[in-house]
Amino acid sequence: MPIAERGYRHWEGKRTGALSRCFAITRFEVSIAYQSSRLLRRFLFIAWMPILYFCPLFLAIGYVADPSNDLRSGAMLTEIAGELFPREVIEQLRENPEIYLPAIWSVVFYLFFAWTQSLLSMIVVAIAGPPLIARDHKSKAFLVYFSKPIQAWQYLLGKLATVVFFVLSMTLIPALLLYSISIALSPDGTTLTATLPIIFKASLASLITAVPIGLVVLMISSLTKDRRIATFAWLVLWIFGEISFRVLTATSALSANARPPAWASLLSLRELSMRAVSGIFQVRSSIETVFQGLGESGDRLSRKMLRLAEDMGDPAALERPRSVQQIADLAGMGITPELATLALIVLSIGCGFVILQRARKAVRI
Repeated sequence: MPIAERGYRHWEGKRTGALSRCFAITRFEVSIAYQSSRLLRRFLFIAWMPILYFCPLFLAIGYVADPSNDLRSGAMLTEIAGELFPREVIEQLRENPEIYLPAIWSVVFYLFFAWTQSLLSMIVVAIAGPPLIARDHKSKAFLVYFSKPIQAWQYLLGKLATVVFFVLSMTLIPALLLYSISIALSPDGTTLTATLPIIFKASLASLITAVPIGLVVLMISSLTKDRRIATFAWLVLWIFGEISFRVLTATSALSANARPPAWASLLSLRELSMRAVSGIFQVRSSIETVFQGLGESGDRLSRKMLRLAEDMGDPAALERPRSVQQIADLAGMGITPELATLALIVLSIGCGFVILQRARKAVRI
């Protein structure tokens, strides 16, 4: 009997769940992106390289934190730790590891996210993100997707999970490996019990970086059929936003105002994400905790922290009097972490709404 004469036949098999349909899209997109882009594979490899820099640092922290180790021996490890922490901090660390270890680890993990992984994540998103929806517009793949029992939000979640997967591969997975190696190199179980919340903070920091960035790049991808245009638009948004923030910061440093305007952080998506991440790792309170035991002897550490502030967009920091509060401002330049998180949430909701409307419009008769 011809198929046309049999009519509609109800599916009697077992349907998969809604999340399974989302992850089927994710598996397909991850496979296509990984196999078709050699550049993407190279950057995924490069993302693991910063571990080689941070592992010796954690090894040095673990070495000097162990009271049984003589600081006069182990010259290289002592020298590495001494470059960041004066002897007074090391003595306080040995006496109160449960107080100072979480603070030091929070600052170092924030630097791991802010200095290397955030930049690499933006590059990987520029490679993997723009084709995701633009390609479906061009090939009319929407008709195939929505001929199945898939809703618009499931389609969006499947595409977003693709970007999140690659960002987590650049941030969370290296961070967990770095944490595991650092715990293995620690002198005893005190380090594990004191720093266990770092795992939760790193997971939350990775998600708050991945989800807004993923939704922004997907929104750009949904507005065009050409992945090259989407890639160019993403690069313009990221690079020009970063340049605008740096220009405003440098201009403020040259003027009487030693700080950039608070709203300048809104121009840079990467800076906005790092402001929110600094709140997750509680960088301000962690730095203040480290300085509690220093008194007047922290001149060297204060200079290093002020140079760190200079590197992160506050060139006038070295010209100001050194104080605990000003050094703690390292984590508070621009808008507060709470406002940065709120801005990312609003941005994510807006981008998600646009993507859903574009997906529904593509199959609307």
